[in-house]
Amino acid sequence: MNNDILPKGSVLDEAMLHDLCHHDAYKISFGSVAEWDVSIRYVLDENCFGYKPYGQFLVTNVCPDEYEFYVFDSNEIWEEHHNADICDDFFQGQPHHIGYAHRVLFAGMRTAYKDDFGDDIYTGDIVWADKNPELIFPVDKLLDSGEPALMKSYNEAIPLKEFKSLIRMGTVLYNLDWNDPMSLCKRNVKFLYEAYGEQFNLPRLKRVLAKAQITPSFMQTNDAYELMSQFGEKYGWRNKWWQQRNKEE
Repeated sequence: MNNDILPKGSVLDEAMLHDLCHHDAYKISFGSVAEWDVSIRYVLDENCFGYKPYGQFLVTNVCPDEYEFYVFDSNEIWEEHHNADICDDFFQGQPHHIGYAHRVLFAGMRTAYKDDFGDDIYTGDIVWADKNPELIFPVDKLLDSGEPALMKSYNEAIPLKEFKSLIRMGTVLYNLDWNDPMSLCKRNVKFLYEAYGEQFNLPRLKRVLAKAQITPSFMQTNDAYELMSQFGEKYGWRNKWWQQRNKEE
């Protein structure tokens, strides 16, 4: 593997992160991987995202097209959650000195873009582009170049570089299940299906965005999200435009 696998400004999916981690397993065991500008977001628990730079996580291939993520933490609270078998397999028996490996859910890779409020944009974010109500889509990557883009459908995406304004509206990390590590791309497609169906529908989009702002969340019913939407600030979302629009309508 060489630098051609990671073009400047590109983002990686689970499979590519898996390959990159395994290529650098020896370096990761000693925390020596500064050459890659890769940082991931992950789900630790209900209403709890975490963030790790490359070298502080590993990716395992459970079965074809299904991956599990583990992050390393030195705090002893993670000792009982440490998966020694995963580490032995990943490092092929080599010693490592980077903490306890505990399982998390992948929640996106940081892109090179920030939104209008200065927040980093990650894959899996739902972004409102150029203040156009018809441009509210999840962030994924272009299949050919890996460039971060708004996913309009599985086969259509628009590079983020083409927009002047970007505002994060939420994430696709709702209806989570530890036993169903759905890929981020599939979560993006799930959002598109739920929010748009076969044609644009503002009330449906608003209902799904309400769920997207209560993330990360393992709640499974729409009623639970509707109830929690009254306390959206608890989840850190600060998009006053959408709140004000709801009041006006």
